[in-house]
Amino acid sequence: METWSGNSHTGWKVGGTSGYLHYKIYGFLIAYWMLNRNETNPAWLKYLDSEIVGVVKKSLKYLEEKKKHQT
Repeated sequence: METWSGNSHTGWKVGGTSGYLHYKIYGFLIAYWMLNRNETNPAWLKYLDSEIVGVVKKSLKYLEEKKKHQT
């Protein structure tokens, strides 16, 4: 792990990334959060980037299916 600093920001990087999570990980985490809140189509979803919304919907479908098989 490396750290870096600029004029106004500092951060870290692992394996060549800049320390940010990939948008697919954010999408999966949002879907996980929505499922735990029993929200399948919240009004605020339309304000997210369309790529993230696609990942959220796919992830939500996956998580719902997985939840069915656990019970």
